[in-house]
Amino acid sequence: MKKYNCIIIGAGLMGALKPDNIDSPITVNILTHAHAIEYIKELNLMAIIDPDYDKLKQAGNKWNTAYFASIHYFKQIYFTPVDIVTIATPPETHFKVIKEAVEKIKPKIIICEKPFCNSLEEAEQAIKLCEENNIKLIVHYNRRYCNLFAVANMIYNGDYGNVLSCICTYTRGLKRKVEKR
Repeated sequence: MKKYNCIIIGAGLMGALKPDNIDSPITVNILTHAHAIEYIKELNLMAIIDPDYDKLKQAGNKWNTAYFASIHYFKQIYFTPVDIVTIATPPETHFKVIKEAVEKIKPKIIICEKPFCNSLEEAEQAIKLCEENNIKLIVHYNRRYCNLFAVANMIYNGDYGNVLSCICTYTRGLKRKVEKR
């Protein structure tokens, strides 16, 4: 069985560090990229990269993998090709991290958390850069296919008649505010 080498850039909540009681190597829930990679037998989590050393060390220990403060340090140690790079950093860093991953790692696939980029220009540049380097670029978690969002859209469109009352809870917001630079 072929193993695909993966790295995660971003050791936070989406990358690796949900609370242990809801996402860890022994829980049923798969709520982080680290857990998803560990769960799929064909994938090999080579390393986690994050500039926050405390968070990084905790993530590396939790998922029993190497950890580095930057892609630069990772490349000094590993010469093995990386097949998949998962980007789980703050949205304002996505373009910069995609560019660095393409230039220094040249994976076959980049999976980027949403929102993809902070501007259309950055998104177009990232797509072009990946196309020029024959790298597949995937944006993680398209809500269009989520049943709850489909039902919410039907309610919004009046498919069920007039709404008299509604309570919705979503912990991270349906839209993210993008700050102008």
